[in-house]
Amino acid sequence: MYVVNCLWKFEAKSPTSPLLPRREDPLEDLILHLVYRPDPTALKLREVLATNAHQLVTNTSFMSQ
Repeated sequence: MYVVNCLWKFEAKSPTSPLLPRREDPLEDLILHLVYRPDPTALKLREVLATNAHQLVTNTSFMSQ
C-alpha cells in the first residue's frame, strides 16, 4: 500500500520513492562528521583523569604508613 501511495502522489522521481536506491548525501555526511566527531581536548582530559585514577587505585603505598 505504501508503494502505491508513493507512486500515486510523487511518482517514481521522489527521493523517498522505494523504487530509487538510497544515494549518498555529502552535506549530510559533513554535518554528521562535525556533530559526532570526538573533541580532542575532551578525549585527552578523559585520558589524563583515567590515568590518575588508575595510579591512585594501584599505588597503595600511601595507605601503609
